[in-house]
Amino acid sequence: PALAADRDLLATIPGVGTQAATTVLAELPPVARVPSAQAAAAYCGLAPREFRSGASVRGRTRLPKAGNARLR
Repeated sequence: PALAADRDLLATIPGVGTQAATTVLAELPPVARVPSAQAAAAYCGLAPREFRSGASVRGRTRLPKAGNARLR
């Protein structure tokens, strides 16, 4: 029942259906062990990373290749 409630809560996000919500819950560690939403995004590999080279910032912000590939 707790996982079903979490799945329903995730499914309220625009663009997230029941299948995506189920996959996220299956691949993430238990929700109680994830300290923040930013930590969950980093675990999934969805936290954007800014490209920097020295003092200039000229590259595009991209998603890193780190994190869980099935969730990315």
